Amino acid sequence: MDETTPPHTQDEAAWAGRAEEGDLAGAVMGGRRQAASEALSKLTDSAGLHERLPMMDVIVDRLVRLLTTGLRQFTSHGARINVADYSIHRFGDVLQSLPERSLINVAVAEPWDNKLLITADSDMVYAFVDVLLGSPKSARMFDPSRSYTSIERRLAGRVLDLVADNLASAFEPISKVSFKSERLEVNQEFVVICRESNPTVMIDLQVDFECGGGKVRIALPYVTLEPVRKKLVQMFTSEKFGRDPAWERHFHSEVQRTELAITGVLHERIVTLGEVAGWKPGMTISLPISVRKPAARLMCNGVPLYEGEMGQSGGSLAIKVEEATNLEQEFIDALLSD
Repeated sequence: MDETTPPHTQDEAAWAGRAEEGDLAGAVMGGRRQAASEALSKLTDSAGLHERLPMMDVIVDRLVRLLTTGLRQFTSHGARINVADYSIHRFGDVLQSLPERSLINVAVAEPWDNKLLITADSDMVYAFVDVLLGSPKSARMFDPSRSYTSIERRLAGRVLDLVADNLASAFEPISKVSFKSERLEVNQEFVVICRESNPTVMIDLQVDFECGGGKVRIALPYVTLEPVRKKLVQMFTSEKFGRDPAWERHFHSEVQRTELAITGVLHERIVTLGEVAGWKPGMTISLPISVRKPAARLMCNGVPLYEGEMGQSGGSLAIKVEEATNLEQEFIDALLSD
């Protein structure tokens, strides 16, 4: 111990050292807690990402075919379209992965009453402009730092609207829907259409023309697809969406061969239990029906089916069917009689 150092100064130094160690340990533990919290949050947020949508595979295939034809008719140029990526991510991750200066079309899904995003990167925007303005085969050079002009935004917006229309057509076998453009944005902060943790279907399409190409991205949050989620999770192997002609024919044939027990009822009369108890062999029970034209009813399992007239055919009793039983009218007559 240094004889020149006062005892209280040494105590203060020791306490200061312990405080620094405590702060350091607290910082380390705080960092670990934060990391654990972030990891738990990601696991919680991604819990809904595992629900696959098998029918989306069919819709993406239909979209590629429809869009290839639509772009050729709209631009008078051939386009090669490939699915560069089709996966499910958090909506926040989809936004963060967008290239800079992407042109974003915010569209409204009617009648689903929600929104989706259709974007084009800068290369795609300039390729659209080249194609629609009739550029030469070699693409012109654009300054990547400048903003889009109103003409470029308008032309690219028309093509993104075409993508939205073809996407709606791809959904037709599932549900009637239309995707109407609401606005065009470049700033990603203005296109937050759902919570960042919401699972989102991301479809990246690589579109190539002779003069150039780029990527078109479609972001469909699960909350937007919720009205048709039950149809999207079904497993279908064709675009008939559940209709199997062979099974329909078999089902129809089996129904036609089903055997039914049909009962012919001449008349129904309500009597008291005392009357029934007084019945004896040889007694005659009168029924208030016409002898000249006795009416009868055909029933199955207690359900009236047809009304007709009772008679004879080939030495046996028979019923001539005249009309189907009107259950609604019978119900009204029963109410009026009461």
